[in-house]
Amino acid sequence: MRFNYDQLDQPLPSGEVNSLVKSVSKKDYAYTCKQTPICNYCEKSKCIKREFGIGGFGGGQLIEIDTITKYETENKQSVRWYIDIGGERIEITTQQLLDQRQLQKICVEKLNKCPSTMPAQQWEQRINDLLNSVEVIIDPDDASPKGQFEKMLDSFLTGKVQARHRDELMNGKPWHDPEEDKVYFRSEDLFIYLEGRRFRYPSQHQVWSWLRTIGGDRKTFRIKSKPVKVWSVPAPQFYDDDDLDIPSSVTEDF
Repeated sequence: MRFNYDQLDQPLPSGEVNSLVKSVSKKDYAYTCKQTPICNYCEKSKCIKREFGIGGFGGGQLIEIDTITKYETENKQSVRWYIDIGGERIEITTQQLLDQRQLQKICVEKLNKCPSTMPAQQWEQRINDLLNSVEVIIDPDDASPKGQFEKMLDSFLTGKVQARHRDELMNGKPWHDPEEDKVYFRSEDLFIYLEGRRFRYPSQHQVWSWLRTIGGDRKTFRIKSKPVKVWSVPAPQFYDDDDLDIPSSVTEDF
């Protein structure tokens, strides 16, 4: 009201100003990009980068992704995305790529900026435009996080002193059951091994999911009258009982 009376040569009636206030407060107005004459001059790719461009409306700079690169394994079981944003190359998940709020959080953590979001339909159009020119790089299957995990698992199962009896599972040793041709181990011992090798995994749930995809299963043994939960996986093809390390306490006569 003060601006209406102080700045306008012909102030509007107070009733009309109140009507305008109520109208604006009930609806988010956008630019008429598709209407004449604006449609003849609109350049969406440039406008979207402007502070007051579509989606911004003065709320700050928008999330502006310059390019997207997709890494996928040969069997397409693993996908990684990299985006170039704010001069930095950042790895993200598919879910983060599709969710502006999650990308907003990444910008805060990586760029120390909190950009504005845009209407969902405009965001989807922007992502589609980027995907039309996405660079796809094929990774070997064993280069994926799952492939790297399987290598670490094989090393864990065969690269240390093995249990000769089931009871030795309690000592953190994998145990091979030749009758079932499976190797049993406690999950906590596997995680200790992975952390000791500084292997980065998304979460324990992801590790359990990877185990299931290679035939892993859960089971409970009773060892010394106590229930012990263990995982089992098919024994690796190169698993050989003859190659097991002999404990130092065992001596042989030659």
